[in-house]
Amino acid sequence: MGNHSRNALAGFRGRQSGARSGQRGGFTLIEIMISLSVLVVGLLGFVRVIAMSASMSSANRESDFAIEAARAKIEEVEAANFRDLFALYNAVGGDDPGGAGTAPGNSFTVAGLQPDPADPDGIVGEVVLPAMVGLGGNWEVREDFQSTALGTPRDLSGDGVIDQADHTADYGVLPVLVRLRWRGVRGVSRLEFKVLVAPL
Repeated sequence: MGNHSRNALAGFRGRQSGARSGQRGGFTLIEIMISLSVLVVGLLGFVRVIAMSASMSSANRESDFAIEAARAKIEEVEAANFRDLFALYNAVGGDDPGGAGTAPGNSFTVAGLQPDPADPDGIVGEVVLPAMVGLGGNWEVREDFQSTALGTPRDLSGDGVIDQADHTADYGVLPVLVRLRWRGVRGVSRLEFKVLVAPL
């Protein structure tokens, strides 16, 4: 076999060897590690999306509970005897129209919601009225009650004057604030609805 033939044969074997190495199967360790890293990052992102979706679903459910409870309480307040509103929904039990301890009072629980641990009474729902303790030590409806949420001070008796007198017996309108505060999946949440109640 001549030199020329040997060189041609060696070139052919070299090309065959190169073709085989280009067609080899499998992955190198580095390729596997990179693939696994990409897979892990993708899985972590997917898990995070699922966790966020579950958290949003729980938060939405909590908001639904709160809104429904607030609406129910407002409907209850509006359906009550207007002249008894203050006695029914203040923080005092002794002036309840049906006898001590018979009125709903100024706080209420909400199924499905946990109270804020920092809340003094440990109850989710609260009814706020323009009331304060007067000189005689009794709770009174007061026009000079300071509350941006209630829109007071305000003329409640309809005499055109905002004064410091007790209007428990002669209020003509009564602002009522229904407030809910609870601890949920996003921390402490709060919801408020205000209604101005007047006699029908």
